[in-house]
Amino acid sequence: MDVELIRYTINSFLNERVKNTPDKIAIVFEDDVYTWLEMDQISDGIALALLKSGVVKGTHVGIWSLNSPLFMLYTLALTKIGAVAVLINTRCHRIELEDLLDYADVAALCYGEDTHTLKFSEKIKQLDRNRLSLLKRTVAMGKTKEDIPEQCKIKIVDNDDLALLGNAKEKVMPEDVLGILFTSGTTSAAKGVMLSHFATINIAIETATQMHWNETDKSCLGIPLFHCFGLSSGFMAAIHAGIEIHLLESHKTLRVLKCVEQNQCTIFNGVPTMFMAMLKHPRFETYTLSSLNSGIIAGSYVNANDYLTICEKLGMEKLQMSYGQTEASPSITFSDYNDSILYKSRSVGKVIPHVELKILAANQNEICIKGYNTMLGYYKLEAETQKAIDAEGWLHTGDLGYLDSDGNLCITGRLKEMIVRGGENISPYEIENHIKNFPYVADVKVIGIEAEVLQEEIAACIVTDGRKKLSETEMREFLSHHLADYKIPKYFIFLKKFPLNASGKIVLTELKNQIKMIIEENKN
Repeated sequence: MDVELIRYTINSFLNERVKNTPDKIAIVFEDDVYTWLEMDQISDGIALALLKSGVVKGTHVGIWSLNSPLFMLYTLALTKIGAVAVLINTRCHRIELEDLLDYADVAALCYGEDTHTLKFSEKIKQLDRNRLSLLKRTVAMGKTKEDIPEQCKIKIVDNDDLALLGNAKEKVMPEDVLGILFTSGTTSAAKGVMLSHFATINIAIETATQMHWNETDKSCLGIPLFHCFGLSSGFMAAIHAGIEIHLLESHKTLRVLKCVEQNQCTIFNGVPTMFMAMLKHPRFETYTLSSLNSGIIAGSYVNANDYLTICEKLGMEKLQMSYGQTEASPSITFSDYNDSILYKSRSVGKVIPHVELKILAANQNEICIKGYNTMLGYYKLEAETQKAIDAEGWLHTGDLGYLDSDGNLCITGRLKEMIVRGGENISPYEIENHIKNFPYVADVKVIGIEAEVLQEEIAACIVTDGRKKLSETEMREFLSHHLADYKIPKYFIFLKKFPLNASGKIVLTELKNQIKMIIEENKN
């Protein structure tokens, strides 16, 4: 049965959870534990402090931090008063950070605690304040309960404060912008995607419903909260279902294995590389992960054989395929909960209720969607928004695919990644699928390299599992049995690892530059 869409703001959404289970554990982070009531009361306290500092409805406030309860609390606080949470990738360099702050009109920047590799405070000191004329203040959030100001931990009782906060909350509408999240920027400059309270909350509800999550579940959450997958499918879906979140600062494989075993977690969501890293960890066999039952595997393409291996080795019968993108808040499809693992391995499932999906044959079978989950647009990029969302309201995803006889969506590639060689359109996915089936291959990315005569030549970038050194000759021989000659790559480049962004996706621009340099060096 389709779930009815609900007109909630984040404040009313959280209120429902607090009303149902006020004293139930919401977040466990290192030595800190928070109940749902505490999450509500502390975020109220932070919201009040923000209001008094001049943050109002529509103010753009950046959050730049690794995962922490403070990240969650500040996000809740901002959205309660209608401020726009601008969620920033932790791996931003100073210049990238300046560009994003300038582009997104950020008036205040809340930042997390420094680590050995991430020096948030240092980079903030180096910012060109002349360029960032709107940036009035920066706030060190910290990461533990001790870092929360004492006045924010106490229930608000002052009538003037209650009135100030209450009035601010009342002005927030479900259709308002909840936050600006940035596209991964793996092929081009990141764009600021504006998502509404309405879309984000209803996707979270749909996610929890599709996944059959409830108050008995415990989630190991390591995907970044600045990413739509982490925010919506991780945090917001947990609010709806009352899940106990065991929050990790970042995704480190050993931390995940320990977290799942020690806390008997039932849920783990991640991109395919995260799951494969677990299986390949030298200590994988020493951990008992039998508590794991369900999770979402999404964010990038997963090979059918890899999916089956993950399900088998983790014993996860309810690891659901899902397809989405930031512009869709992010979910578009889900595997059917009761389908067999083998059946689920063949597609990314069916389109979710209240959303339409069509395949645009005129544009190489591009996937287009229309529904409540569509973004409000790219911030300040009207031309880009019109390219993405046509006059009839269809969001052009830039992904290619087809619907099988049962209505399941099968992804075949990405429009921008399609290789054009001598007038032939070649899907990198098809070649990658075959190479992944070759023994000793851990990962592969097939890309197009500019060529004078043929437009593009095919390059297969391969990461081995370290057990055997592979040769170009054996790869060619293997592929000759599966692919037409024109689809066999001209270049086979063996790498130790791929350049990845914080979401675990390959940074294509970086990879292409790396491969071009290797090809040039080999010529000389």
